[in-house]
Amino acid sequence: MDKKHPRVIDCTIRDGGLMNKWQFDLETVRRVYRANIRAGVDIMEIGYRVSPKLFGRDDFGPWRFCAEEDILSVTGGDKPQLQLAVMADIGRCYQEDFIPKTDSVVDIYRLAFYAHQIDETIRMSAYLNGLGYKTFFNIMAVSTNPLDMVINCLKRIEEETDAVGVYLADTFGSFIPSRVSELIAFYQSHCPSKAIGFHGHNNTQMALANSLAAVEMGIEYVDASYYGMGRGAGNTPIELLLPALGGNKYDIAPIIEVIQKDFEPMSRIYKWGYHIPYAITGICNQHPKSAIELMQSEQRGCYKEFYQRTSVGV
Repeated sequence: MDKKHPRVIDCTIRDGGLMNKWQFDLETVRRVYRANIRAGVDIMEIGYRVSPKLFGRDDFGPWRFCAEEDILSVTGGDKPQLQLAVMADIGRCYQEDFIPKTDSVVDIYRLAFYAHQIDETIRMSAYLNGLGYKTFFNIMAVSTNPLDMVINCLKRIEEETDAVGVYLADTFGSFIPSRVSELIAFYQSHCPSKAIGFHGHNNTQMALANSLAAVEMGIEYVDASYYGMGRGAGNTPIELLLPALGGNKYDIAPIIEVIQKDFEPMSRIYKWGYHIPYAITGICNQHPKSAIELMQSEQRGCYKEFYQRTSVGV
């Protein structure tokens, strides 16, 4: 694959759903789907697959569950004009939650897991491959794991699975481009037969720079979202990534139109993107949960106190 043109995965509805409990209305999801097709985006990750036994449908929107009939309502019942992906959190779904690929328009399942869940993830990957799906391994919180634990995961993915690839996720938004380059090389050395992907978070406004550093290292998949929508500080903005990749492959005009209609107004409600509390958790390599809680509290402007609490022990 051309070094400058990895496959782009739009993860807006999946990752952005962390901000609105996946309560996107159907027309918004349809507009994103159609804009992705017109823009030349390669893959759309349309949501999560979690077990309704663990999460109530009254509390979350349909894109938390990605039932086949809901996905078909987006595609119009037709064969999708781009590949569709769904993310599955290990521990939040069961084998019985999946149907054979012959009965589904989903092409790819991305398995999100922590390093200590590698055994369960390998089993789920094998099961989904047996159903006819492509799978990816998305290791979370790599920046907090001992090196030998990460090596163990990568070696086992390489030697024991038929997965298409493995993702480096900047879970806490703490990376800088030089670190991304080092880690991509590390992933490539331990998983030489697997495609490598990158998912950036924008806590310190490095998501685009980090994504481009990963592209320069020859990754084959890269994530982005409309207007950067995602948990907390959000993700690499797709409207910035596509032009930066260069060439004539993409047209961002349809994406800009949907951002204007849907996501710019949404951003005023859900307030994802660069904010000082998210920057602080990124700098301190910590989960953004405490920053999200601060942003939702009456103390949202107390940056100094939050930094002092968060940076203890860093």
